[in-house]
Amino acid sequence: MAVTIPTMGLGFAAATLVGQNLGAKKTDRAERSGWLSALYAVIIVAILSIFLLAIPEGIIGIFNREEEVVKIGASFLRFVAPSMLFIGLGMAMGRAQNGAGDTKIPLITSALSMLFLRIPLAYYLSDLFGPSGIWIDIGLTNVIYGSLMATFFKIGRWKKKEL
Repeated sequence: MAVTIPTMGLGFAAATLVGQNLGAKKTDRAERSGWLSALYAVIIVAILSIFLLAIPEGIIGIFNREEEVVKIGASFLRFVAPSMLFIGLGMAMGRAQNGAGDTKIPLITSALSMLFLRIPLAYYLSDLFGPSGIWIDIGLTNVIYGSLMATFFKIGRWKKKEL
């Protein structure tokens, strides 16, 4: 969650910038604001993810030094850290659409990828691969979430909302 906190802030900024620019009838500027916010979110998350990948045992060791906990936590970070880029992308794109008044698409996308897909897939993959299956699931659904949010932002339904 510490990695996603900066993306939340950028997402809120994207919502404000997109909403204000749409209100001013500056659609191109609204779209550029959304994409730039997403780019900044991805850059920040990339830097933090590199840190998580470089010293996963050290990071987990801050919270718990028990050998098995450190081993499992480091495994989790190795699987999930690269996919966090898509969480940054998705949060910025989703909040940008919210700022435009289009709240249904981000809601449906979040529910689909984070609830209806993540939970059953975690159950299935954990049977196949044990705990690593859960890590694979989280990484995969992060990628799906970010990709869907960016795709729907690109489609531009949010541009047609009346504010």
